[in-house]
Amino acid sequence: MAASGGTSLVLAQGNSRIQAFDSSANPVLAFKGGTTSLMPLVPDSGAIYLDLGVEALAYMYVLSYISDGTLPANYRLDVYTPDGAFLSRTSGVPAARLAVDLFRNVYTLNYEAISGSPRVEPSLSQWLPQSAASTCPSTLPSRPDDFPHASPAPRPHDRSRRTARPRGRWSIASGCPSQA
Repeated sequence: MAASGGTSLVLAQGNSRIQAFDSSANPVLAFKGGTTSLMPLVPDSGAIYLDLGVEALAYMYVLSYISDGTLPANYRLDVYTPDGAFLSRTSGVPAARLAVDLFRNVYTLNYEAISGSPRVEPSLSQWLPQSAASTCPSTLPSRPDDFPHASPAPRPHDRSRRTARPRGRWSIASGCPSQA
């Protein structure tokens, strides 16, 4: 479940859709120009939906996996417009839960093998959206004042992520896309 402007959004696994409700559990006409409270997800036989996140402009992020979920490539992050239209899909986002911040960074809860230990431990990753001005996330503005007031629609997330490690260190799991 996620909230957007006083409306609660519920990710319904069995019906492969998102439903909008007010605080009294009444349906809210939030999708398709305010004509329906139901937003069907992209049809995908056998998809397991894990989490839903909503950012400040009401773009919706849906985390799911296909098959048995044993491969990172089975995990996907779909982005939908505030009106409910499918916008993009990024594959290879192996995570159990997600959160989206004001700058469209996606934070995910993962489970990874820690170096030198046979155990799988929880970790936190930050997935950086592609900037319209650059393909390298290190050049994204770092202060809110550096962002334009009218944000463009989210673009598919690149494969760059930072993973929190024990003792507060960060590591880069993959770098910027190569440029020709």
